[in-house]
Amino acid sequence: MHQTVRKSLVGSVLLGLCGACLSAPNTSQYAQFVTAPPAEAAQSIARCEAARVDGDGLLGALATRGSTEVRVQAVRALGRLAGHEAPSRVVEALAVAAGDAEPRVRAEAAFALGLHGQTAATRKLASDPDAAVRARAIEALSKTTDGQAYGAVLQALDDPDATVRWEAALGVGRWDKRAEHYTELVQAFSQRAQQVSMDDSELLWRVLYAHARLKLTS
Repeated sequence: MHQTVRKSLVGSVLLGLCGACLSAPNTSQYAQFVTAPPAEAAQSIARCEAARVDGDGLLGALATRGSTEVRVQAVRALGRLAGHEAPSRVVEALAVAAGDAEPRVRAEAAFALGLHGQTAATRKLASDPDAAVRARAIEALSKTTDGQAYGAVLQALDDPDATVRWEAALGVGRWDKRAEHYTELVQAFSQRAQQVSMDDSELLWRVLYAHARLKLTS
């Protein structure tokens, strides 16, 4: 009975917090939010995301101290705040999430940091021990206009994991010609593409796709 009442109260607080997103949670209350049932935390995250705010730090708390699934959802929501004048604490929370023990959280952090223009941090995650994290980082880097980020995408064409190589090849097709050293990077990609084995059909068609995309944007 008491447990049911407690869950109901916590849920009401969470829903009210990001429903209007006008009242900010006190930092002393974060522990209660973090330990709320995952379904209720997910509702809170969704409401903050819909309002394009971080709940005055609540998303950051959930991204770094919630359950695994909640952390994944909160980090994803923080990433979607890119372009909405997000406060510095958003990037700070993502930087913490980038060192999470759970690869799924790091993967979301890699992509979110890229969305926020934190390419240096994203490049570090492109060398993560987990292939899924590396692939997500490469995807994010390929969507920037940063020449150094594109260099990391090129390097990923030689990644030991096939899924990372595939993402790198597709990523080249997203390159923006406004990036610094764009011409040189495209030439480097063309040279690397010539080394792709005809037997590696999955990588080959992605390389051909990237070539076609680069021609359309040149």
